[in-house]
Amino acid sequence: MATLQELLTVKSPLENFGDLVATLASVGFPNTTTWSTGTVPNALLQTFGRATTDLQQSRFNYAAGGLLDYANLAGPEWLTQHADQVFNNQRFPATAAVLTVRFTDSAGTGPYTISPGGAGVSIGPGLPVYRTINTANVVLPMGGFVDISVRAPTPGASGNLPNGALVFFAAGVLPGVTVTNLATVVAGTDEEDAAVLATRCRSKWGLLGTGSPLPAYINWALFAGAGQVTKARPRTNSDLNDPGLVELYLAGPAGGVGAGTVTAVQTFIDPLVITGERVSSRIPETARCTVFSAINKIITVAGNVAVWPEYNNGTFLAQILADLASYQSGFPIGGNYGPDTGGTSGYVPYSRLMQILLQRSGVAQGPAQELTFQQIALNGLSASVPLAFNEVPVFMVGGLGLTAVPRVV
Repeated sequence: MATLQELLTVKSPLENFGDLVATLASVGFPNTTTWSTGTVPNALLQTFGRATTDLQQSRFNYAAGGLLDYANLAGPEWLTQHADQVFNNQRFPATAAVLTVRFTDSAGTGPYTISPGGAGVSIGPGLPVYRTINTANVVLPMGGFVDISVRAPTPGASGNLPNGALVFFAAGVLPGVTVTNLATVVAGTDEEDAAVLATRCRSKWGLLGTGSPLPAYINWALFAGAGQVTKARPRTNSDLNDPGLVELYLAGPAGGVGAGTVTAVQTFIDPLVITGERVSSRIPETARCTVFSAINKIITVAGNVAVWPEYNNGTFLAQILADLASYQSGFPIGGNYGPDTGGTSGYVPYSRLMQILLQRSGVAQGPAQELTFQQIALNGLSASVPLAFNEVPVFMVGGLGLTAVPRVV
């Protein structure tokens, strides 16, 4: 019987060709060493080698797709199907960001009427347009302002923008009217990450337990968060006078979550009841759950990364910033625990941040560059940053740049 490792092994067509030649030689087939490229035996075995690789890949997909920890290796759709059919967990799709934009009649030339979907704003000319999503006519008074929600043109976290970014009136332009975005109504999210979906599946086993096991709270938070929540941290024994209290902290890829998400998770797990009988709670009568957003710990990452001259460009810097964003997205609430903080609290490890900044090919390596790396600071210091139990890091990278250094022959 084949082992799991054998089922998950996929060889290249050339490797399978070599195995076929070796097998024929081992059973006494003559002249196997003289089949040069272009001969009929060589061509036949190369064809079989390709077919064998295809078969092995199919075998890999079926074997990996049946196991939660391996399904994503076969492809995202395999994990999606596994989660749906084994755990009845449907993968959350990407959602589009919804932002509030203020339209101001700066020139006093109004009033104007903005019809449903009748205006669009952008960061600048030729860039994606965020369309208004009002369902009825909205009147912009002369010399006044009105706030209207707009939706990102495509789903995904890329549609999230800082306040003040949408300043270009791109569609349905009104003379003398200026625009700017004030707040995020709904954060855009990417399709549910594979690791988060796997956690939601694995933690679902906690729902079968009696009482209120901690994995159940994680599962409830990820489900009720509907893509806005990608990590959760239950905390118990914070109040010895209230032993049944569970504090549940939530966060998403960009940091803490909004009030609406906190309310959705709170209502799903343990609706707050001021008076009367407790109803619709998923936890025991003797337990109590209070839901909070994690607190953003702003960490400025400043300094210059030494790179070879051909990598000193915006594209390479964007790749490094994407690495930091990915690290932030998966960072646990409360951080890692270890000797940097005496083991009593969490922290963002300075050494790991340096590894992320140095890992890409193109970063200059060598003793001459060590000083440059040491000058990269977190909140002004070359040291790990402590985190409280309810904090998540949010990296501010405006002060991070590249500096070219010559190659030394």
